[in-house]
Amino acid sequence: MVTKRNPITSAHAKDVSRRLRTATLGTHAPRTIKAGSTSRRHMNADTVGFSSTRRKKRAARGYVSNIVVAPADGVNARRTRREFARDVKRRSLVRMLAVAVICVALVFGVAGLAGMTAFYASLDSKMGLPSDDAARALVAPAKDAEGYYVLVAADLDSGDAPSLGDGSDAFALVRICEGKREVGVVSLPANTTVTGSDGKTHQLREVAALGDADLITAVANFAGVSIAHYVTTDASGIINLTDLLGGVTMNLEEEIDDPAAGDKYIPAGEQHIGKDQALTLLRASNLSGGIDLQMKNQREFMVALAIQAMSDSTWSFLLGLDSLNGAFATDVSAKDAAHIASALRGIDAASVQGAIVPGYEREIDGNVLYVASSSDASELIGRLEAGDTLVNEDSAPVNVDPGSFTITVRNGAGVTGGAAEISKALANYGYNVTETGNTDTYAYKETLVIYLDEAYADAAESVVQSLGMGRVVDGTGFYEFNTDVLVVLGSDWAPVS
Repeated sequence: MVTKRNPITSAHAKDVSRRLRTATLGTHAPRTIKAGSTSRRHMNADTVGFSSTRRKKRAARGYVSNIVVAPADGVNARRTRREFARDVKRRSLVRMLAVAVICVALVFGVAGLAGMTAFYASLDSKMGLPSDDAARALVAPAKDAEGYYVLVAADLDSGDAPSLGDGSDAFALVRICEGKREVGVVSLPANTTVTGSDGKTHQLREVAALGDADLITAVANFAGVSIAHYVTTDASGIINLTDLLGGVTMNLEEEIDDPAAGDKYIPAGEQHIGKDQALTLLRASNLSGGIDLQMKNQREFMVALAIQAMSDSTWSFLLGLDSLNGAFATDVSAKDAAHIASALRGIDAASVQGAIVPGYEREIDGNVLYVASSSDASELIGRLEAGDTLVNEDSAPVNVDPGSFTITVRNGAGVTGGAAEISKALANYGYNVTETGNTDTYAYKETLVIYLDEAYADAAESVVQSLGMGRVVDGTGFYEFNTDVLVVLGSDWAPVS
Protein backbone atom coordinates (compact mmCIF):
# COMPACT_ATOMS: atom_id res chain seq x y z
CA MET A 1 0.00 0.00 0.00
CA VAL A 2 1.51 3.34 -1.05
CA THR A 3 1.09 6.29 1.30
CA LYS A 4 0.18 9.41 -0.51
CA ARG A 5 2.39 12.42 0.49
CA ASN A 6 0.49 15.51 1.40
CA PRO A 7 1.22 18.47 -0.83
CA ILE A 8 3.43 21.29 0.66
CA THR A 9 1.23 24.22 1.30
CA SER A 10 2.26 27.88 1.30
CA ALA A 11 1.72 28.10 5.07
CA HIS A 12 3.97 25.08 5.66
CA ALA A 13 6.76 26.58 3.54
CA LYS A 14 6.63 29.89 5.44
CA ASP A 15 6.80 28.04 8.75
CA VAL A 16 9.91 26.10 7.69
CA SER A 17 11.55 29.33 6.46
CA ARG A 18 10.86 31.05 9.77
CA ARG A 19 12.39 28.19 11.74
CA LEU A 20 15.55 28.26 9.62
CA ARG A 21 15.95 31.99 10.18
CA THR A 22 15.48 31.56 13.90
CA ALA A 23 18.12 28.84 14.07
CA THR A 24 20.74 31.09 12.37
CA LEU A 25 22.60 33.76 14.36
CA GLY A 26 23.93 37.12 13.26
CA THR A 27 23.59 38.89 10.00
CA HIS A 28 23.31 35.80 7.83
CA ALA A 29 19.51 35.59 8.06
CA PRO A 30 17.92 39.03 8.13
CA ARG A 31 14.19 39.30 8.29
CA THR A 32 12.62 39.79 4.86
CA ILE A 33 11.73 43.44 4.25
CA LYS A 34 8.96 44.29 1.89
CA ALA A 35 9.72 46.41 -1.10
CA GLY A 36 9.55 50.14 -0.37
CA SER A 37 9.79 49.63 3.40
CA THR A 38 12.09 52.01 5.38
CA SER A 39 12.53 49.57 8.27
CA ARG A 40 16.10 48.87 9.43
CA ARG A 41 17.72 45.55 8.68
CA HIS A 42 16.63 43.39 11.60
CA MET A 43 18.83 40.73 13.26
CA ASN A 44 17.34 37.62 14.80
CA ALA A 45 19.21 38.01 18.10
CA ASP A 46 15.94 38.73 19.92
CA THR A 47 14.78 35.18 19.18
CA VAL A 48 17.81 33.50 20.73
CA GLY A 49 18.49 33.25 24.44
CA PHE A 50 21.73 34.76 25.79
CA SER A 51 23.28 34.69 29.24
CA SER A 52 23.45 38.51 29.46
CA THR A 53 21.98 41.61 27.90
CA ARG A 54 25.43 42.69 26.71
CA ARG A 55 25.89 39.50 24.69
CA LYS A 56 22.39 39.84 23.26
CA LYS A 57 23.17 43.40 22.08
CA ARG A 58 26.46 42.22 20.55
CA ALA A 59 24.55 39.50 18.68
CA ALA A 60 22.02 42.10 17.51
CA ARG A 61 24.93 44.03 15.98
CA GLY A 62 26.04 40.88 14.15
CA TYR A 63 28.89 39.76 16.38
CA VAL A 64 28.91 36.50 18.36
CA SER A 65 32.11 35.48 20.22
CA ASN A 66 31.17 31.93 21.10
CA ILE A 67 28.26 29.56 21.36
CA VAL A 68 27.72 27.29 24.31
CA VAL A 69 25.96 24.14 23.31
CA ALA A 70 23.62 22.71 25.85
CA PRO A 71 24.88 19.36 27.15
CA ALA A 72 22.99 16.38 25.89
CA ASP A 73 23.89 14.05 28.71
CA GLY A 74 22.40 16.08 31.52
CA VAL A 75 25.72 17.59 32.68
CA ASN A 76 25.36 20.94 34.35
CA ALA A 77 25.53 23.67 31.73
CA ARG A 78 27.36 26.08 34.04
CA ARG A 79 30.15 23.56 34.56
CA THR A 80 30.44 22.95 30.82
CA ARG A 81 30.83 26.68 30.21
CA ARG A 82 33.61 26.86 32.80
CA GLU A 83 35.48 23.99 31.15
CA PHE A 84 35.09 25.65 27.78
CA ALA A 85 36.42 28.91 29.20
CA ARG A 86 39.40 27.09 30.71
CA ASP A 87 40.15 25.45 27.37
CA VAL A 88 40.07 28.81 25.64
CA LYS A 89 42.30 30.32 28.31
CA ARG A 90 44.73 27.38 28.13
CA ARG A 91 45.03 27.60 24.38
CA SER A 92 45.59 31.32 24.66
CA LEU A 93 48.30 30.73 27.28
CA VAL A 94 50.01 28.12 25.06
CA ARG A 95 50.07 30.59 22.19
CA MET A 96 51.52 33.26 24.46
CA LEU A 97 54.20 30.89 25.74
CA ALA A 98 55.11 29.84 22.20
CA VAL A 99 55.49 33.45 21.17
CA ALA A 100 57.57 34.13 24.27
CA VAL A 101 59.88 31.19 23.56
CA ILE A 102 60.41 32.33 19.99
CA CYS A 103 61.15 35.86 21.17
CA VAL A 104 63.62 34.62 23.79
CA ALA A 105 65.34 32.41 21.19
CA LEU A 106 65.65 35.35 18.85
CA VAL A 107 67.02 37.53 21.63
CA PHE A 108 69.59 34.92 22.62
CA GLY A 109 70.47 34.29 18.98
CA VAL A 110 71.09 37.97 18.38
CA ALA A 111 72.97 38.22 21.67
CA GLY A 112 75.08 35.15 20.75
CA LEU A 113 75.89 36.60 17.35
CA ALA A 114 76.81 39.90 18.94
CA GLY A 115 78.89 38.09 21.55
CA MET A 116 80.76 36.06 18.90
CA THR A 117 81.38 39.19 16.88
CA ALA A 118 82.73 40.91 19.97
CA PHE A 119 84.95 37.88 20.72
CA TYR A 120 86.40 37.89 17.21
CA ALA A 121 86.98 41.64 17.44
CA SER A 122 88.74 41.24 20.79
CA LEU A 123 90.92 38.42 19.47
CA ASP A 124 91.78 40.41 16.34
CA SER A 125 92.91 43.33 18.50
CA LYS A 126 95.13 41.00 20.54
CA MET A 127 96.66 39.29 17.50
CA GLY A 128 96.91 42.30 15.24
CA LEU A 129 100.26 43.64 14.08
CA PRO A 130 101.35 46.73 16.02
CA SER A 131 101.33 48.79 12.82
CA ASP A 132 100.03 48.57 9.27
CA ASP A 133 103.58 48.63 7.90
CA ALA A 134 103.39 45.01 6.75
CA ALA A 135 100.23 45.65 4.73
CA ARG A 136 102.25 47.67 2.22
CA ALA A 137 104.22 44.59 1.20
CA LEU A 138 101.66 41.79 1.53
CA VAL A 139 99.92 40.63 -1.65
CA ALA A 140 96.58 38.82 -1.54
CA PRO A 141 96.66 35.53 -3.46
CA ALA A 142 94.77 35.29 -6.74
CA LYS A 143 91.32 33.68 -6.58
CA ASP A 144 92.43 30.75 -8.72
CA ALA A 145 95.72 30.25 -6.82
CA GLU A 146 96.18 26.78 -5.35
CA GLY A 147 98.29 27.99 -2.45
CA TYR A 148 99.72 31.05 -0.74
CA TYR A 149 102.84 31.97 1.23
CA VAL A 150 103.17 32.97 4.88
CA LEU A 151 106.37 34.48 6.27
CA VAL A 152 107.07 33.54 9.89
CA ALA A 153 109.64 35.43 11.98
CA ALA A 154 110.66 34.79 15.59
CA ASP A 155 112.89 36.73 17.98
CA LEU A 156 114.61 34.13 20.17
CA ASP A 157 116.39 36.50 22.54
CA SER A 158 115.70 35.97 26.24
CA GLY A 159 117.16 37.18 29.49
CA ASP A 160 118.55 33.73 30.31
CA ALA A 161 121.05 33.61 27.44
CA PRO A 162 123.31 35.93 25.45
CA SER A 163 121.59 38.00 22.76
CA LEU A 164 121.68 36.66 19.23
CA GLY A 165 121.57 40.17 17.79
CA ASP A 166 119.02 42.80 16.82
CA GLY A 167 115.92 41.74 14.93
CA SER A 168 114.38 38.32 14.54
CA ASP A 169 116.53 35.19 14.78
CA ALA A 170 114.50 32.52 12.96
CA PHE A 171 112.68 32.78 9.64
CA ALA A 172 110.58 30.39 7.59
CA LEU A 173 108.67 30.79 4.34
CA VAL A 174 105.61 28.54 4.55
CA ARG A 175 103.49 27.51 1.57
CA ILE A 176 99.93 26.43 2.42
CA CYS A 177 97.57 24.72 0.01
CA GLU A 178 94.29 24.25 1.87
CA GLY A 179 92.51 22.41 -0.94
CA LYS A 180 95.19 19.73 -1.24
CA ARG A 181 96.02 19.87 2.48
CA GLU A 182 99.70 20.42 1.67
CA VAL A 183 102.24 22.41 3.64
CA GLY A 184 105.87 23.15 2.78
CA VAL A 185 108.42 24.98 4.91
CA VAL A 186 111.58 26.63 3.58
CA SER A 187 114.02 27.65 6.33
CA LEU A 188 115.92 30.91 5.94
CA PRO A 189 118.91 31.36 8.27
CA ALA A 190 118.92 34.71 10.04
CA ASN A 191 122.35 35.52 8.58
CA THR A 192 121.19 34.90 4.99
CA THR A 193 122.37 37.72 2.74
CA VAL A 194 119.57 39.53 0.89
CA THR A 195 119.21 42.84 -0.89
CA GLY A 196 117.53 45.52 1.19
CA SER A 197 115.38 48.43 0.08
CA ASP A 198 118.55 50.54 -0.14
CA GLY A 199 119.96 48.20 -2.80
CA LYS A 200 122.74 46.98 -0.49
CA THR A 201 123.41 43.50 0.87
CA HIS A 202 122.28 42.87 4.45
CA GLN A 203 121.71 39.95 6.76
CA LEU A 204 118.07 38.94 7.00
CA ARG A 205 117.94 39.85 10.72
CA GLU A 206 119.25 43.32 9.90
CA VAL A 207 116.52 43.88 7.32
CA ALA A 208 113.93 42.67 9.86
CA ALA A 209 115.10 45.37 12.28
CA LEU A 210 114.25 48.02 9.66
CA GLY A 211 110.55 47.13 9.54
CA ASP A 212 108.03 44.48 8.58
CA ALA A 213 107.51 45.79 5.05
CA ASP A 214 111.28 45.81 4.36
CA LEU A 215 111.57 42.21 5.57
CA ILE A 216 108.59 40.94 3.59
CA THR A 217 109.74 42.67 0.40
CA ALA A 218 113.31 41.39 0.74
CA VAL A 219 112.21 37.76 1.23
CA ALA A 220 109.63 37.98 -1.57
CA ASN A 221 112.24 39.29 -4.01
CA PHE A 222 114.80 36.73 -2.88
CA ALA A 223 112.44 33.75 -3.25
CA GLY A 224 110.60 35.08 -6.30
CA VAL A 225 107.11 34.77 -4.74
CA SER A 226 104.34 36.99 -3.41
CA ILE A 227 103.76 36.78 0.34
CA ALA A 228 100.13 36.86 1.47
CA HIS A 229 100.46 36.78 5.27
CA TYR A 230 102.97 37.58 7.99
CA VAL A 231 103.30 36.09 11.49
CA THR A 232 105.75 37.24 14.12
CA THR A 233 106.45 36.21 17.71
CA ASP A 234 109.13 36.36 20.38
CA ALA A 235 110.67 34.18 23.07
CA SER A 236 107.82 34.66 25.55
CA GLY A 237 105.25 33.83 22.86
CA ILE A 238 107.00 30.56 22.03
CA ILE A 239 107.26 29.65 25.72
CA ASN A 240 103.59 30.44 26.33
CA LEU A 241 102.41 28.45 23.32
CA THR A 242 104.61 25.48 24.26
CA ASP A 243 103.24 25.63 27.80
CA LEU A 244 99.64 25.87 26.58
CA LEU A 245 100.04 22.80 24.36
CA GLY A 246 101.96 20.81 26.95
CA GLY A 247 105.11 20.59 24.84
CA VAL A 248 105.90 18.49 21.76
CA THR A 249 107.75 15.25 21.08
CA MET A 250 110.73 15.28 18.70
CA ASN A 251 113.42 12.85 17.59
CA LEU A 252 116.73 14.72 17.86
CA GLU A 253 119.69 13.62 15.74
CA GLU A 254 122.19 15.19 18.13
CA GLU A 255 122.25 16.20 21.75
CA ILE A 256 121.66 19.85 22.57
CA ASP A 257 124.42 21.26 24.77
CA ASP A 258 125.15 24.86 23.83
CA PRO A 259 125.95 27.33 26.65
CA ALA A 260 125.34 30.23 24.26
CA ALA A 261 121.83 28.93 23.59
CA GLY A 262 120.73 28.22 27.15
CA ASP A 263 121.49 26.22 30.28
CA LYS A 264 119.36 23.18 29.36
CA TYR A 265 120.87 19.89 28.23
CA ILE A 266 118.72 17.77 25.89
CA PRO A 267 119.90 14.23 24.98
CA ALA A 268 119.70 12.87 21.46
CA GLY A 269 116.84 10.61 20.44
CA GLU A 270 113.12 10.92 21.09
CA GLN A 271 112.58 13.72 23.59
CA HIS A 272 109.64 15.68 24.97
CA ILE A 273 110.40 19.38 24.54
CA GLY A 274 108.61 21.50 27.13
CA LYS A 275 108.56 25.23 27.72
CA ASP A 276 111.88 25.13 29.61
CA GLN A 277 113.78 23.44 26.75
CA ALA A 278 112.13 25.14 23.77
CA LEU A 279 114.37 28.19 23.45
CA THR A 280 117.57 26.25 24.07
CA LEU A 281 116.64 23.86 21.26
CA LEU A 282 115.80 26.66 18.83
CA ARG A 283 118.92 28.71 19.60
CA ALA A 284 121.49 25.87 19.65
CA SER A 285 124.02 26.18 16.83
CA ASN A 286 127.14 24.28 17.94
CA LEU A 287 125.98 21.15 16.13
CA SER A 288 128.16 18.81 14.08
CA GLY A 289 125.42 18.98 11.44
CA GLY A 290 125.99 22.71 11.22
CA ILE A 291 123.36 25.20 10.21
CA ASP A 292 121.42 22.56 8.26
CA LEU A 293 120.67 20.66 11.47
CA GLN A 294 119.87 23.84 13.37
CA MET A 295 117.31 24.82 10.72
CA LYS A 296 115.90 21.29 10.75
CA ASN A 297 115.39 21.44 14.53
CA GLN A 298 113.65 24.80 14.26
CA ARG A 299 111.48 23.59 11.39
CA GLU A 300 110.37 20.37 13.08
CA PHE A 301 109.60 22.14 16.35
CA MET A 302 107.50 24.80 14.62
CA VAL A 303 105.58 22.21 12.59
CA ALA A 304 104.92 20.05 15.67
CA LEU A 305 103.55 23.06 17.58
CA ALA A 306 101.30 24.11 14.69
CA ILE A 307 99.88 20.60 14.18
CA GLN A 308 99.16 20.21 17.88
CA ALA A 309 97.49 23.63 18.05
CA MET A 310 95.19 22.72 15.15
CA SER A 311 94.29 19.28 16.50
CA ASP A 312 91.53 20.55 18.80
CA SER A 313 88.10 21.83 17.80
CA THR A 314 87.77 25.24 16.20
CA TRP A 315 86.36 26.72 19.41
CA SER A 316 89.21 25.28 21.50
CA PHE A 317 91.68 26.61 18.95
CA LEU A 318 90.23 30.11 19.25
CA LEU A 319 90.16 29.96 23.04
CA GLY A 320 93.80 28.90 22.93
CA LEU A 321 94.70 31.90 20.79
CA ASP A 322 92.79 34.15 23.16
CA SER A 323 94.61 32.78 26.22
CA LEU A 324 97.97 33.58 24.61
CA ASN A 325 97.03 37.24 25.01
CA GLY A 326 98.81 38.60 21.97
CA ALA A 327 101.90 36.36 22.06
CA PHE A 328 101.65 36.12 18.28
CA ALA A 329 101.03 39.05 15.95
CA THR A 330 99.67 38.63 12.42
CA ASP A 331 97.58 40.22 9.70
CA VAL A 332 95.40 37.07 9.63
CA SER A 333 92.02 37.62 11.30
CA ALA A 334 90.81 35.25 14.02
CA LYS A 335 88.04 34.00 11.72
CA ASP A 336 90.51 33.27 8.90
CA ALA A 337 92.90 31.59 11.34
CA ALA A 338 90.07 29.32 12.48
CA HIS A 339 89.27 28.52 8.84
CA ILE A 340 92.91 27.59 8.11
CA ALA A 341 93.09 25.42 11.23
CA SER A 342 89.87 23.65 10.26
CA ALA A 343 91.10 23.06 6.69
CA LEU A 344 94.42 21.56 7.83
CA ARG A 345 93.16 19.68 10.90
CA GLY A 346 94.38 16.08 10.92
CA ILE A 347 97.51 16.68 8.82
CA ASP A 348 100.60 14.92 10.21
CA ALA A 349 104.23 16.01 10.43
CA ALA A 350 105.34 13.36 7.94
CA SER A 351 103.30 15.01 5.19
CA VAL A 352 104.91 18.43 5.74
CA GLN A 353 107.90 18.94 3.46
CA GLY A 354 110.81 21.06 4.59
CA ALA A 355 114.27 22.17 3.48
CA ILE A 356 116.81 24.90 4.04
CA VAL A 357 117.40 27.25 1.16
CA PRO A 358 120.62 26.02 -0.54
CA GLY A 359 123.74 27.98 0.40
CA TYR A 360 126.91 28.02 2.48
CA GLU A 361 128.42 29.99 5.35
CA ARG A 362 131.34 32.37 4.74
CA GLU A 363 133.17 34.73 7.06
CA ILE A 364 133.26 38.26 5.65
CA ASP A 365 134.70 41.19 7.61
CA GLY A 366 134.47 39.25 10.84
CA ASN A 367 130.82 38.23 10.30
CA VAL A 368 129.69 34.71 9.46
CA LEU A 369 127.15 35.05 6.64
CA TYR A 370 124.96 32.50 4.91
CA VAL A 371 125.32 32.98 1.17
CA ALA A 372 122.48 31.67 -0.95
CA SER A 373 121.53 32.58 -4.49
CA SER A 374 118.03 33.68 -5.39
CA SER A 375 118.11 31.26 -8.34
CA ASP A 376 118.62 28.32 -5.97
CA ALA A 377 115.83 29.63 -3.78
CA SER A 378 113.51 29.98 -6.78
CA GLU A 379 114.35 26.45 -7.91
CA LEU A 380 113.50 25.09 -4.46
CA ILE A 381 110.23 27.04 -4.44
CA GLY A 382 109.42 25.68 -7.89
CA ARG A 383 109.78 22.12 -6.65
CA LEU A 384 107.59 22.95 -3.69
CA GLU A 385 104.82 24.37 -5.87
CA ALA A 386 105.03 21.45 -8.30
CA GLY A 387 104.56 18.99 -5.45
CA ASP A 388 107.97 17.42 -6.10
CA THR A 389 109.99 15.98 -3.25
CA LEU A 390 112.31 18.58 -1.79
CA VAL A 391 115.96 17.82 -1.16
CA ASN A 392 116.17 15.16 1.56
CA GLU A 393 118.06 16.17 4.68
CA ASP A 394 120.51 13.28 4.15
CA SER A 395 121.38 14.45 0.63
CA ALA A 396 121.13 18.19 1.13
CA PRO A 397 123.54 20.39 -0.81
CA VAL A 398 126.95 20.57 0.86
CA ASN A 399 127.34 24.01 2.40
CA VAL A 400 131.00 24.82 1.88
CA ASP A 401 132.47 28.24 1.27
CA PRO A 402 133.84 27.95 -2.31
CA GLY A 403 136.52 30.48 -1.52
CA SER A 404 137.84 28.56 1.48
CA PHE A 405 139.97 26.12 -0.52
CA THR A 406 142.10 26.05 -3.66
CA ILE A 407 141.56 24.13 -6.90
CA THR A 408 143.77 22.86 -9.70
CA VAL A 409 142.12 22.22 -13.08
CA ARG A 410 143.70 19.87 -15.64
CA ASN A 411 142.45 18.95 -19.07
CA GLY A 412 142.31 15.15 -19.24
CA ALA A 413 140.24 14.78 -22.42
CA GLY A 414 142.07 16.95 -24.91
CA VAL A 415 139.08 19.26 -25.30
CA THR A 416 140.44 22.49 -26.78
CA GLY A 417 140.13 25.28 -24.25
CA GLY A 418 138.44 22.90 -21.83
CA ALA A 419 140.59 23.76 -18.79
CA ALA A 420 140.06 27.49 -19.27
CA GLU A 421 136.33 26.95 -19.79
CA ILE A 422 135.82 24.90 -16.66
CA SER A 423 138.05 27.26 -14.64
CA LYS A 424 135.86 30.17 -15.66
CA ALA A 425 132.71 28.27 -14.68
CA LEU A 426 134.16 27.48 -11.26
CA ALA A 427 135.26 31.08 -10.76
CA ASN A 428 131.70 32.23 -11.45
CA TYR A 429 130.57 30.04 -8.56
CA GLY A 430 133.13 31.70 -6.31
CA TYR A 431 135.75 28.96 -6.30
CA ASN A 432 139.45 29.78 -6.05
CA VAL A 433 141.21 28.20 -9.07
CA THR A 434 144.94 28.76 -8.65
CA GLU A 435 146.40 26.45 -11.30
CA THR A 436 145.45 25.04 -14.70
CA GLY A 437 147.13 22.62 -17.08
CA ASN A 438 146.90 19.27 -18.89
CA THR A 439 147.24 15.68 -17.78
CA ASP A 440 149.98 13.44 -19.14
CA THR A 441 147.47 11.60 -21.33
CA TYR A 442 144.01 12.41 -22.65
CA ALA A 443 142.41 9.19 -21.50
CA TYR A 444 139.77 10.42 -19.06
CA LYS A 445 136.23 9.49 -20.06
CA GLU A 446 134.58 11.26 -17.11
CA THR A 447 135.34 14.33 -15.05
CA LEU A 448 136.91 13.59 -11.66
CA VAL A 449 137.05 15.83 -8.60
CA ILE A 450 139.86 14.55 -6.40
CA TYR A 451 140.90 15.25 -2.83
CA LEU A 452 143.80 13.94 -0.72
CA ASP A 453 142.86 15.16 2.74
CA GLU A 454 139.55 13.93 4.21
CA ALA A 455 138.98 17.49 5.42
CA TYR A 456 138.32 18.50 1.79
CA ALA A 457 135.88 15.70 0.93
CA ASP A 458 132.90 18.05 1.31
CA ALA A 459 134.74 20.68 -0.72
CA ALA A 460 135.14 18.21 -3.58
CA GLU A 461 131.47 17.26 -3.29
CA SER A 462 130.46 20.92 -3.49
CA VAL A 463 132.40 21.25 -6.78
CA VAL A 464 130.50 18.30 -8.26
CA GLN A 465 127.18 19.79 -7.17
CA SER A 466 128.07 23.19 -8.63
CA LEU A 467 129.19 21.74 -11.99
CA GLY A 468 126.28 19.31 -12.11
CA MET A 469 128.63 16.56 -13.25
CA GLY A 470 131.71 14.61 -12.22
CA ARG A 471 132.62 12.04 -9.58
CA VAL A 472 134.33 12.59 -6.22
CA VAL A 473 137.49 10.49 -5.76
CA ASP A 474 139.80 9.96 -2.79
CA GLY A 475 143.13 10.29 -4.61
CA THR A 476 145.46 9.34 -1.76
CA GLY A 477 148.41 7.41 -3.20
CA PHE A 478 147.33 7.87 -6.82
CA TYR A 479 147.42 11.62 -7.57
CA GLU A 480 149.80 14.43 -6.78
CA PHE A 481 148.84 18.12 -6.78
CA ASN A 482 149.61 21.16 -4.65
CA THR A 483 146.10 22.52 -4.08
CA ASP A 484 143.28 21.23 -1.86
CA VAL A 485 141.22 19.83 -4.73
CA LEU A 486 142.06 18.65 -8.23
CA VAL A 487 139.55 18.75 -11.09
CA VAL A 488 140.40 16.51 -14.06
CA LEU A 489 138.33 17.36 -17.11
CA GLY A 490 136.91 14.30 -18.89
CA SER A 491 135.38 13.84 -22.31
CA ASP A 492 131.93 14.13 -20.74
CA TRP A 493 132.48 17.87 -20.36
CA ALA A 494 130.43 19.91 -22.82
CA PRO A 495 132.03 23.31 -23.53
CA VAL A 496 129.77 26.32 -23.18
CA SER A 497 129.10 27.77 -26.62
